[in-house]
Amino acid sequence: MLYNLQPDDKLTELLFKKLADEILSDDEEQYIQQWASGFDNRQQLLNELTDEKWLQENLQYLQSLSSTTNRWSQLQTMINNPKSQPAKLKKIFPFRWRVAASVILLITSGIIAWYFNQGSNATKQNVTRELASQHEIQPGKDGAILTLANGKQVLLDTIENGIVALQGGATARVINGELIYEAGGTTTVYNTMSTPRGRQYQLKLSDGTQVWLNNSSSITYPVNFSNTERKVEVTGEAYFEVATLPGGGRHPGENIPFIVQKDDIEVTVLGTHFNVNAHNEEALMKITLLEGSVKVANNKGATVIKPGEQAQMDNHDGTGIRVLKVDTDQVMAWKNGLFNFNNLSFGEIMRQIERWYDVEVVYEKRVPDIALAGKMSRGITLNQLLIALERLGVYCDIDGNKMVIKG
Repeated sequence: MLYNLQPDDKLTELLFKKLADEILSDDEEQYIQQWASGFDNRQQLLNELTDEKWLQENLQYLQSLSSTTNRWSQLQTMINNPKSQPAKLKKIFPFRWRVAASVILLITSGIIAWYFNQGSNATKQNVTRELASQHEIQPGKDGAILTLANGKQVLLDTIENGIVALQGGATARVINGELIYEAGGTTTVYNTMSTPRGRQYQLKLSDGTQVWLNNSSSITYPVNFSNTERKVEVTGEAYFEVATLPGGGRHPGENIPFIVQKDDIEVTVLGTHFNVNAHNEEALMKITLLEGSVKVANNKGATVIKPGEQAQMDNHDGTGIRVLKVDTDQVMAWKNGLFNFNNLSFGEIMRQIERWYDVEVVYEKRVPDIALAGKMSRGITLNQLLIALERLGVYCDIDGNKMVIKG
């Protein structure tokens, strides 16, 4: 189960004090106990936090559930740099400081997953031992395949900084794990970047537009854009931050439209941030706007969406466009290094796992009618993910590259 712990700043401070073995006033103790009395798991969490042995055994798992990798990195910096630590926390021993940082990060993120009262300790140890003995499947990483205009393919996974290709007068070079195009000439030739399962990559087009490509996705684009139109084609999922680019043609100085196309669907923008989810195996194509304004059109009509809205279209039967408000943090979790299971069906969650870990999910009987919620780092191994799923009531076996969901 996932538990929403809903803390506040005062609670966070009091929990730090408790971990530091500071003496709390009666009012402060009462404040914590009132928070803990709402759910059994809150009280158990408080009990576990004072159990040194439990913390030693489970610290790694707590850290793996960090819902924001960057925040954990900042806390790690504070751990390793005493000068940056708040004065009242300096007396915490290094181990307890790491625990405090990890636990409080989880709590203040609003979500914590744990395995409360589900079977005996022996059962838990057996499950953990069985999973640990399996082949460790690593999470996805940065990498992509670049297909040049002449059909030649370049594997970008391990290329260090430097020029990758000269295409149509434009230079393509890798800089710190990003493929960057520098415009040159007017020749129109097309390149395609594609990410296999378990890979993601970042791209900067010759007009300055930034593209983040999720796994199992592709983008086809001209190495030099014309002065009247910028058009690319996508499959899978990509996030765009479109550069403003004044052009010539019939309207000199006007911003050149940027168009993202997938089959007969077009997304037209002038300068904006948006996400396109167009995986063929999903029932719906989804365009989510974070900033600016975009027009979404298919053969049934067109509509303009606003920030915080998502346009949805059936991926297969060409129905009209549906617009609704969405949680943009949930949509953009993949770009921020997270799984966010909120408001997703069990099937959608498993398909994300398939694409990120390059495995095949197989159901022993049928797709379980289970609703999951919460966040989890995409940086954990599949085995760590399976342990977390076990604690949520989802039981899995690994058979080669197959992930078997038990009945």
